[in-house]
Amino acid sequence: RRDTLGALAAHYAEAGPPKGEIVLLVGPPLETQATEADLDTALLEALGRLPVKAAANEVATLLDVSKRIAYQRALALKDQDAGND
Repeated sequence: RRDTLGALAAHYAEAGPPKGEIVLLVGPPLETQATEADLDTALLEALGRLPVKAAANEVATLLDVSKRIAYQRALALKDQDAGND
């Protein structure tokens, strides 16, 4: 069987334990892309303690997104925040 850990656990909870020995291989998590909401949340947190460029660089590295995209979004969020004052 090849499946996620949750699906395997559900299968064997219903089917009962396997007979004999089993081998369980666990791989790295599937790569997921950060959503715009993830980017905004991380940037807002970072902007609370860092200058725009440093916040964008930190978040870009953390979420594995383009530094250019993170910087442009950080500027937009900073402008939105300034407009709310």
